Amino acid sequence: MYRLILLTFALCMVFASCNCRGTDIGTATNPLVLEILTPVKISEAVKNIETIAKFIERESSLKTAIYVPKKSIDYIQALSNTGRKADVAILNDIGYLFANDEFGAVAELLVLRRGTGEDTVTSYCPAIVSVNLTSLDSLNGHSIAFSDEYSTAGYLIPLYTLREKGIKVSKRIFAGSYSEALRMLLAGNADAAAIYTSCDSMNNELDSRNLMLGEFPDIFSKTSVIYKAPPVPNEPVVFRKGLPDKIREKVISALMKCPQDSECRDALVNINRVTGFKRISGEEYNGLRKIIKSLEKETADLVPGGWILKIKNTTELPRTGN
Repeated sequence: MYRLILLTFALCMVFASCNCRGTDIGTATNPLVLEILTPVKISEAVKNIETIAKFIERESSLKTAIYVPKKSIDYIQALSNTGRKADVAILNDIGYLFANDEFGAVAELLVLRRGTGEDTVTSYCPAIVSVNLTSLDSLNGHSIAFSDEYSTAGYLIPLYTLREKGIKVSKRIFAGSYSEALRMLLAGNADAAAIYTSCDSMNNELDSRNLMLGEFPDIFSKTSVIYKAPPVPNEPVVFRKGLPDKIREKVISALMKCPQDSECRDALVNINRVTGFKRISGEEYNGLRKIIKSLEKETADLVPGGWILKIKNTTELPRTGN
C-alpha cells in the first residue's frame, strides 16, 4: 500500500509538472511567454523583444513575459511537451521543423520583409562567401565556417549543397554565429563562410555581412558570393502544442497589428529587418523536409543534440544492449 501511495503521488507530480502551464495562460502568475531567435546579439535584442511582448500584452490583454535562452537548442526545447518554457516563438526554419516533428508545435505566421503587396519579401537565399575562392567547386579541399548547428542557411542548406555537389571540405567549423563565421573568414581562419543573403528582389539588404559593417566597412568589397541557393521561406512564428486556440488567435491578431505601431515596428526591424507577418499553413516548409529526406536523415538527426531531446520527450526510458 505504501508503494502504491508513493507511485500515485509520483504520477500526480509528473502530471502536474506537464500541465503547469495550463489554460490560464496570460495571467500575472502564468504569463504568455515569447521568445525570438535572432542573429543580432541577444544583449542588443532583449529590449526589442520586450517591446514586442508589451505590445502583444496591450493588444490582447494577456500578461506577457520573455524567455531568452543562451543556446539555439534551448529555443526549440522551450516548446517541448515536458519542459514548456515558451508559448510562442519566432524560430528559424529547421528549428520549427524539429519543434513540429518532436513536440507538435505549429507555424501560423510567416515573417515578411520590406513593405506590403508586390514588394513584400517572403524568402531569403542561403549563400557561401569567400575572400580568395572564386567558385563553389574551388571550395573542395578547403575549410568552411558554419554559423550554427541549428541554422537553416548557416548549416542545413550548405551541408545539403556540398553533399549534392560532391564537394569535400578539409574542415568544418561551427563558429557560433554568422558574425563569428565571417570574422573567421576575414581573419584567414576559414576559406569560406555560410551566410544568408537577399534574393534578387532585395540586393544586399538582407545579408549577414551587414552585421559586420561597423567592424569591417569594406566587407562587401573584400568578400564575394561563390554560391547562392534557391529561395527559402522566411522564418515562422511558432506556437506550442496545447496552447488554447482563443489565446493563439489573440496573439496572431496582435502580431498582425504590430507593424502599425511605430515602437513595435521599429523593434521588429531592429531584430532582423522584419516588417510584418502573413498567415500560413506550415506546408510552406515542405521543401526543406524534402531536403532532409534526400539526406536520409530525420530532422532530429540534423540537429546535433536533437536525439537527446527526443529521449527526454518520450515516456519510455532509452534501452541499451540487446
